Amino acid sequence: MHDDVINGVLDWVEENINMPISQADVVKKSGYSQRYFQDIFLGKTKLSIAKYILARKLSLSSVLLRLTNLSVFEISTIYSFHSQ
Repeated sequence: MHDDVINGVLDWVEENINMPISQADVVKKSGYSQRYFQDIFLGKTKLSIAKYILARKLSLSSVLLRLTNLSVFEISTIYSFHSQ
């Protein structure tokens, strides 16, 4: 039951990773209370929601840094980082 919700939320995060995504956005997408969803998310991913989002953005950013000629500024803009 929880796996379907978590997987749906993770898919949504991936689809929107280039947008500013808050923990509140993710929790709202789940349909659960904040505390309850944070607990099941942490249990499934071993990361908090905020750390998961940051890790995905950093991972995808590192791929772009290696495989493209985009600048750090351009990549930070793509993934909605607010500082370099």
